[in-house]
Amino acid sequence: MDTATIVEVGATSNDQSNVTAEELIESYNLLNDYVFVEPFDMDEYIESQSGGAESAGLGGGDDTTNTNPRFGLSIDGGGMRGLMPAIWLKELERQLHEAGETRPLSQVFSFIGGTSIGGILAMGLAKGIKIDDLINIFQEHGKEVFHKNWYSLGGIVDVKYDSKPLFDLLESKQNFGKSQMQHLDGRVMVTSCTTKGTPFEFCNTTLEQKYYSVAEVCRCTSAAPTYFSGMKIENDIVEDQVYVDGGMWMNNPSTIVARKIVLELQNGSYNKDKLLVLSLGTGLEPVDKLAKNTTVLGAGKIISTLMKSNMLGTDHTMKSFLGENYVRVQVKLKENIDLADCSPKALEQLNVAAGNKLENGKYVFDRTTGAGKFVYEKIADFVKKYISLKPKDTLQN
Repeated sequence: MDTATIVEVGATSNDQSNVTAEELIESYNLLNDYVFVEPFDMDEYIESQSGGAESAGLGGGDDTTNTNPRFGLSIDGGGMRGLMPAIWLKELERQLHEAGETRPLSQVFSFIGGTSIGGILAMGLAKGIKIDDLINIFQEHGKEVFHKNWYSLGGIVDVKYDSKPLFDLLESKQNFGKSQMQHLDGRVMVTSCTTKGTPFEFCNTTLEQKYYSVAEVCRCTSAAPTYFSGMKIENDIVEDQVYVDGGMWMNNPSTIVARKIVLELQNGSYNKDKLLVLSLGTGLEPVDKLAKNTTVLGAGKIISTLMKSNMLGTDHTMKSFLGENYVRVQVKLKENIDLADCSPKALEQLNVAAGNKLENGKYVFDRTTGAGKFVYEKIADFVKKYISLKPKDTLQN
């Protein structure tokens, strides 16, 4: 196969059904010790989230004390490589509709989480933006978003790209407009990080964030250092707080999605048989080691290495906890593709690696060969598990 080498993600089958919520959080903390996350206090977290989604104005009236099966969706960060999970979301929607599940993805999943471009896609689903329109962000607006600051000298004296075109696109009427977090459907969160190095989560179930601008939150989660400037929230409860890309600490936010489901919707009662998580990656690049004495000119490679290392760490943790109930869709790219590469060549490579083929001048998903077959089978595996776990004749969101 000359277009993409497929990474078959296996899963362990160890019996973890008796693992306690405390053990789940402890393992989460052990993982994050490597990315400088402060220890997580479960009691403090539950108190801060008291009232959950219903208090946040989401309605739904869910009984958060039950342990009914719950479903999570996680989307990695990766800049222009986010085109791949966007394509996979469309295939996921198609397969769910075939199986009789016609609700929007924001209602299919109990929690949706994303980092950077994955966060933008997650917010897009919660806003009700059509998946084809999310795909067009990459196909049609890449050059517009990655508008170079020529005076930055390649990121040496300033960030590489002007942030205004990105924010204008996010705030446009066809995307998020003036929407606030409280206007989003379902439960959604995105990762970010302060310039002081403190990991941060934006979530529409957090009461203090209900009036935050969705476009501003999207800019925060995608403010990759050296690429875009940091971002402030206009009506932030913390004065002068500046946020940067969530990929600095959690590029694959699957563990956070799982944690939120267990604590907010299952009353802290963890059972791997009652939790199913679908995780969409943005491609594994060929091994490209950092130079022994990496300089500022290698900043892009440093960010890529950070993203890859914590992504793989999260992947390992999730497989150990959920086994086959953690479904990871990921492919290996034939060549390195920069987060900001929106060239025709890069777009073609990403489409092909995601499983698309060019037909009558348009890209369509090809589930019969190569990457498309692999992705189709992974998504079909998730849909089969989802249908088997979903309570019959009930709406479990």
